[in-house]
Amino acid sequence: MTFTQKLVAVFNNASRNGKTQDSIAKDLGVDPSTVSKWLSGAQNPRYKMRVSLAEYFHLDHDYFLDDAELPLFTPGEENSGEYSDTELALIYIFRSMNEEGQTTLISVARALAAQNPRTQSLSNLA
Repeated sequence: MTFTQKLVAVFNNASRNGKTQDSIAKDLGVDPSTVSKWLSGAQNPRYKMRVSLAEYFHLDHDYFLDDAELPLFTPGEENSGEYSDTELALIYIFRSMNEEGQTTLISVARALAAQNPRTQSLSNLA
């Protein structure tokens, strides 16, 4: 299922319990037209909002994260968390890999760190 299909199914269930596009938008701090665009498939929210949507509907935090249409991050996008958008993207990619892929990614990262004088000391970290 795509993000839109999942959201429509979740929204239809929530609307039976009195939730509206306007109330969801208000609770999430977005414009009602944004929720409408998500439901129509005209726009897809970014990573953080997908996690927020899952939490809002009491779903697993990664419920809306498993499709290929996930927009990662736009450079310079405001991020109030402790990680940059690039770091969050790497974490998401890493967590979506199997153990072999994670091991390979770590090896590549260590090799890249070893090539840079500023990060050479990091290439030996666990």
